[in-house]
Amino acid sequence: NKQIAYRVTDYTIKHSSKITGEGLKPTYDLEEIKPFSSEGAVIAAAQASKVRAKGQVSIPSVGINLPIYEGANDVHLYLGAAETRPRDEMTPEKVGNYTIASHMMPQDGFLFNRLPKVETGSKVYIAFNDKVYEYDVKHVERITTDDDTWLMDQAGKKTVTLYTCVSLALPNERYIVQGDLVKEYTVNDNTEILKQFENEQNTLTGTYMEAYENLRPE
Repeated sequence: NKQIAYRVTDYTIKHSSKITGEGLKPTYDLEEIKPFSSEGAVIAAAQASKVRAKGQVSIPSVGINLPIYEGANDVHLYLGAAETRPRDEMTPEKVGNYTIASHMMPQDGFLFNRLPKVETGSKVYIAFNDKVYEYDVKHVERITTDDDTWLMDQAGKKTVTLYTCVSLALPNERYIVQGDLVKEYTVNDNTEILKQFENEQNTLTGTYMEAYENLRPE
């Protein structure tokens, strides 16, 4: 059953448009998030037409390429990555720590499964509004959930932190990847940057970057 659920989730992420729905109400109570399940995957897939991606994350070195949603809930975490801080508090445009999370799945290449394979020095790209933000990875860590230092802002710096659980058997541990902003691109001025959101595992179809298809490099 879970093998089927993985396929349902993967197909929905890649092929269901995430820019036409009105969007779900943002929530940020991570303690309410349930572990991955076959039932949850099917329910999330059925809600795909209602969600609305508000950004995109790409880590080309490991093939992560997912839509980003406003708020963390049991639908968003099945269909991509979810912002874990309210937008009036933090976005990639603001100085501080932009944090996003997704499920860890045992199937290779699904959601944040490959997050532990990211190496320091790798690039993380976040698409937000009309810009793409490029980060250099500085930390790849395995931590416990009571260590909240990685969620904190760093004075005067723009950072991104991606995180996921280690496994169902270790609910109190997390993998985190954290990087510092090194460059900003305005999409209208530099369409080549869109290539960072295309890879073998996922293209722009069905994701936030679909909104930029008219700017796609040939």
